[in-house]
Amino acid sequence: MIEFLPILLKGVVVTIQITAAASVVAIALAFTAGLARLSSNRGIRWLAVGYVELFRGTSLLVQLFGCSSFFQTSECDWILFQWRCSFSA
Repeated sequence: MIEFLPILLKGVVVTIQITAAASVVAIALAFTAGLARLSSNRGIRWLAVGYVELFRGTSLLVQLFGCSSFFQTSECDWILFQWRCSFSA
């Protein structure tokens, strides 16, 4: 068990990095969408409502399936594929 400790610690570091990066992006998108919903411009408000309702109206499983199918069609090496799918989740 002790021989796997370095590999497990690398996994912990990657998990923390992905969590931090995804949190920053999620907070920025949520803040922007919230401000856009308060806009007096009907077009901006309409887009913000559509964006929010798209994510509220679909289950997480459907969203993850859509993200994974999108990233599988793009050409990238395996490490970037794992990062992109984890980050988008």
